[in-house]
Amino acid sequence: MLASREGNLDASQRLQQHTRELEKEIGPARAQFDLNSTDATGGHLVAPLYLQEEFTTLARASMPTVNAIGPRDLPPNTDTVVIPRMSTGTAVATQSDNSAVQETDASFDNVTADVKTIAGMQDVSRQVVDRGVPGTDEVIFADLANAYATLLDAQVINSSTANNLGLLNVTGANAVTYTSATPTVAGLYPKLADAIQRIHTAVFTPATAIFMHPRRWGWILAALDGQNRPLITPYAPSNAAGDFGGVVAQGLVGSLQGIPIYVDANIPTNLGASTNEDRIIVTATPELYVWTAPEGPFLEVFPDVGSGTLTVRFRAHSYWAQCLVRRGAATSIISGTGTSAPAF
Repeated sequence: MLASREGNLDASQRLQQHTRELEKEIGPARAQFDLNSTDATGGHLVAPLYLQEEFTTLARASMPTVNAIGPRDLPPNTDTVVIPRMSTGTAVATQSDNSAVQETDASFDNVTADVKTIAGMQDVSRQVVDRGVPGTDEVIFADLANAYATLLDAQVINSSTANNLGLLNVTGANAVTYTSATPTVAGLYPKLADAIQRIHTAVFTPATAIFMHPRRWGWILAALDGQNRPLITPYAPSNAAGDFGGVVAQGLVGSLQGIPIYVDANIPTNLGASTNEDRIIVTATPELYVWTAPEGPFLEVFPDVGSGTLTVRFRAHSYWAQCLVRRGAATSIISGTGTSAPAF
């Protein structure tokens, strides 16, 4: 052991003497030949390590509104779904002996939902397909499926296409305006009650869901009462404005006025005159119809499309239709300056 230490000391002394001699000949700057992480001077000895098992996918909003509505199976062999409805009804009246009985003819119309297609594709070199880690098909198809979910949900909320109107454009929806330069949860609360009662009054069915952007729910959670106590907590305070169901980024988060609240990042936040408002949607989900292809989205690989260049095509597509206007008054939309970008 002593000999080893002495040997190391001798080696160190020889290296130091060598460095001093080099400095005399070529100067101190040229004499430093220490290895470092630059490629040409030792960096190749420290190779980068790619954690392929930790591959990070692209963050995308999901489809909480579609899931809350509950998609139905799209009927096969059609490009249009038609729902007949009674537009005006019969009538009754009190009748005295031998007098005419009230007679009012009912009338009928229908609402139409066009079947639409969502599709996307990605061309990939055969080399990446064969040698990529993680599997290229897994990565591409997962992202295409996630993109499909995001777009489908956005269409259910925002579509302005005839026979495909989204919730924010439903014909006959109840418009509730909340105007305030300094919005508060206390100011919003009666507007929610108004939105709910309008559904009850118009279609005689209970509201079953409230959809809002995550920033709106965050603003509600941040609200305090006069004693600086939060209005909504995961516990059960005596003055609770609502119920907090847990920390959830998308989907069911709690309730207000006994109605479940779902947060959905696909609700736009650039609406209104100042393009900084979001919307709160109160609705009776049994009145809403969204149909999706039961087998979809369809994920397919086409190795022959670019066979001349060793290119493989990955493609996803699916079909859907929506009819949210069957009874338009089953939906209420809260809008106005009271829904502008919240301050925390």
